[in-house]
Amino acid sequence: MRTDSRARSWRARTAAAGTAAAALLGGSLIATAPAAHADPGPGINQQVGVPAYFHPGVPSGGTAWATLASGPGTPGLTVVNIANGPNFEENAPNETFKTAIRQVRQAGGKVIAYVDTGYFGTNTIGAPKTTRLGDTSIAAWRIQIQHDVDKWYRLYGPEIDGIFFDQGQNSCGPNGTNAYADEYRALTAYTKRNHPGALVVDNPGIDIPQCYENAADIQVTFEGSYADYQAFTPPQWELDADPAKFWHLIYETTEAQMPSAVAQSKQKNAGTVYVTPDQLDPNPWDSLPGSSYWSSELAAAKVAPTTAPATPAQPTAGTTSATSVQLSWPNAGPSTVAGYDVYRDGVRIGSVPHRTTGTSQFTATDLNPSTAYAFTVRARNDAGVLSAASPARNVTTSAPGANAPGVPGSFTGATAGPTSVQLSWTASTPGSAAVEAYDIYQDNARMATVPASQTSARLGDMTPVPPTRSTWSPAMPPVGCRRTPRRSR
Repeated sequence: MRTDSRARSWRARTAAAGTAAAALLGGSLIATAPAAHADPGPGINQQVGVPAYFHPGVPSGGTAWATLASGPGTPGLTVVNIANGPNFEENAPNETFKTAIRQVRQAGGKVIAYVDTGYFGTNTIGAPKTTRLGDTSIAAWRIQIQHDVDKWYRLYGPEIDGIFFDQGQNSCGPNGTNAYADEYRALTAYTKRNHPGALVVDNPGIDIPQCYENAADIQVTFEGSYADYQAFTPPQWELDADPAKFWHLIYETTEAQMPSAVAQSKQKNAGTVYVTPDQLDPNPWDSLPGSSYWSSELAAAKVAPTTAPATPAQPTAGTTSATSVQLSWPNAGPSTVAGYDVYRDGVRIGSVPHRTTGTSQFTATDLNPSTAYAFTVRARNDAGVLSAASPARNVTTSAPGANAPGVPGSFTGATAGPTSVQLSWTASTPGSAAVEAYDIYQDNARMATVPASQTSARLGDMTPVPPTRSTWSPAMPPVGCRRTPRRSR
């Protein structure tokens, strides 16, 4: 669904593998039995999620954004997309977009920001997608994606509720591995670690294997026309899972067909839906439906209020390290519970689907050593109603190892263009534990994180520094183009 709010044509998406077009949530989970919430169907209380690919600075776009922020209702999610992401040519927020985003949030909606993942350059249909620097490697895409996430938050942070990762892979990985799914899990972990409370959505636009179940908060598993939707049947694991994890986007749907599309999306276990009469050509997301269609769609997605589930028991803390803790709690047995949401100090960090027997387990990661945390759990039913929070489990992580990793060595850097730089270094020696990753810093501000196996990085979208600035170094490019690996972890 790669497009933006400027005048450029919508390019049809293709699946990265196959023929159809198109939570690691601060922790990980362990399932103990097949999911068993109420059967998918009319009882699912959906949120409407709108790809708002229209500019609020033009009359039609301004009217559409105003509708999103006013009656007859407000969507649960709105995707903002300025230029296939943030505007890479500016270092200040677009005030027109900022105002539109703020108004939607003040009306009760959440706004998530568009970031292109380009299938990490691994698409098998057509030429590999390239980064803005012209690279196709997974490493290059990883750095660009992190940059785009951080720029959204740097420019619009208080107004952004999360990230919408587009052009997502739908293959687990090459040669029977989960390498691609692991990259998306790592993206979600990166986003939540650096921007706590962020909601993360992946958009492969097609059904996915179960290796992606916990790669994001929400997966867009259908993006297509109403005609194609009639033949779409999700795999069984999606039908058995928590409906809050799935989002369906359906275009070319008449107002008469819209109620059927919404009803089908409930049967297909989608907790988020958007239906529009807009056409594929030139862009199915460049307008909102008319007022009658829109109000009817919002009403069709909702269900009557239901009773809140029972409050879960206090979670038990199991294995605890300097940076993680394993939590568990007993399941409620056969019930209408769809899943459990896990909170750290009041901020939601993940969810697990409901199981009929045994216990649910969740490992909270990316914690700080020697730090006290309070973890709670809330049950959620298919209607989206949450229970009260469980009693808190207070946990203090253990102290870090005595020995930090060695300093990365032999650092070199060279300009690779007016706004990019090529960096390299030698690997650190391990300390008390193996090196996990390298954080790359510019003037003590973290700019990227790369895995321990990587000892070079090409960084772009940098602001050229005038030679009169005191940040020049005779042995290095200007500091505006110098990013130093300051530590390993």
